Amino acid sequence: MPLSQTFHPFAPPLRDNPHPIFEEARKEEPVFFSEILKCWVVTRYEDVYAVLQDSRRFSSAGNLAVHKESLCPAAKSLLIENQYTDPPLVNEDAPVHTRRRPVYKKLFSQEAIRSLEPRIRDITKELVDGFAHQGHADIVSQLAYPLPMRVVLSWMDIPQEMMETIKRWGDAWVLLLFAELTPEHQMECAHMVVKLQRYIADLLAERLDQKRTDAMTQLATQLLTLEKLSIEELAGMVSGTVVAGNATLTSMVGLTTRVFLQQPNLWQRLREQPERISQAIDEALRLESPFWGLRRVTTEPVEVGGVKLPAGARVLVAFISANRDVERFPQSEVFDLDRPNASQHMSFGKGVHVCVGSGLAKQEVQAAMEVLLQRLPDARLVPGQELTFVPGLLRQHERLLVEWSPQRV
Repeated sequence: MPLSQTFHPFAPPLRDNPHPIFEEARKEEPVFFSEILKCWVVTRYEDVYAVLQDSRRFSSAGNLAVHKESLCPAAKSLLIENQYTDPPLVNEDAPVHTRRRPVYKKLFSQEAIRSLEPRIRDITKELVDGFAHQGHADIVSQLAYPLPMRVVLSWMDIPQEMMETIKRWGDAWVLLLFAELTPEHQMECAHMVVKLQRYIADLLAERLDQKRTDAMTQLATQLLTLEKLSIEELAGMVSGTVVAGNATLTSMVGLTTRVFLQQPNLWQRLREQPERISQAIDEALRLESPFWGLRRVTTEPVEVGGVKLPAGARVLVAFISANRDVERFPQSEVFDLDRPNASQHMSFGKGVHVCVGSGLAKQEVQAAMEVLLQRLPDARLVPGQELTFVPGLLRQHERLLVEWSPQRV
């Protein structure tokens, strides 16, 4: 059957192993229409890069948004009545994006990231010390999830005892953004998203009058210097930052750990050469992208990869495919610690919408890998486990079971 009828990234087997079908697409049909997703899928590195660099003809409006037309009437009404706001920046074009992005760049500046490094390191060590003596762990639930959540809550000065609740609310938001849900599940998720944004709105209402210095207050205050925003709009923008800092990092830590442990002798080599960890992380993120890709909409007739698209066409730029394009990355299916252009991967996007928090993301993954390598010298994947992914455009392992010799810890 043609790709147009079979391409469904949210369902097995493609959900868990998409690489063969993308390899076929890059060779035979590099830009194809998916009838299931109702969009054009762009698979080659050069074409993906061209789309991401052309923000005028490929709009980001609604790229990572809850599409209310696809919701059941009750869920749609609930979100509208509570002034729901989609995540910031990724859904915005110029001039709004141009105006707001510097505020987020300042929040995620190199200086801010350096100031967070000791906190990130301490949290990572505490988490790994909590299971190192056991000889086994689920890296997703015991490290990849709590690490970024605890970091972002500490940074935003949100009580740590809210971690599980905010995790549940944030997961519901990710599902509402990415997954195909029944009307009942839509309502359940919509209620939790509303609770998240209400909770953040209440915190902001209290803090903005106090002129506090936590990251949440700084972000809201800076945004208010640019334009008049309601407390509900601010809450949606801050909530998006909190959730993005959790879900994406959970994916990255899990994927990177798995890729490292699947390479013969790599774990020992990185223990002996810790200066190579950063390069190894880039290569892992190239090999296994945390995102399938992001959406765009054409603003006028345009040609991509030899295919003519009309104005208003929905496009999915497939980071996961571009990262394995042999024209850019020879022997792309192989992990190569010495790959000279590994940092050219698409996992953080490109162009004006390149991930503003990529520096913080790499810092957290770096800390996680360094501590795991130090504390678990003979770590290995538990054999026979099924490596499945959570449904959606975000590629996150459901679990990742690792074992080691506790007497050596």
